[in-house]
Amino acid sequence: MSLTFSNRPRLVGRPLLSSADGFSYFTPVIVQNFGYSPIKTQLLTVPPFFLAFLVTLVNARISDRYGQRGLCAILMSILALVGYISA
Repeated sequence: MSLTFSNRPRLVGRPLLSSADGFSYFTPVIVQNFGYSPIKTQLLTVPPFFLAFLVTLVNARISDRYGQRGLCAILMSILALVGYISA
């Protein structure tokens, strides 16, 4: 199997998607281990994802308006790196 340019982004991006997918599934399990009820557990896991949703919308709007998609991608990557380091 030869790797063409069109195949490379899928090979590189898949591990990133897998880790993000695992985070969304296991966050409620981790929070539930603190002793909260199932409903409160789900409600406690909503704010980080909602904030991420809002940041994504603002980032998309700014990058589209000013045409600086690369700069916005770099800034969001740095923000994600800081989040992973602090966690």
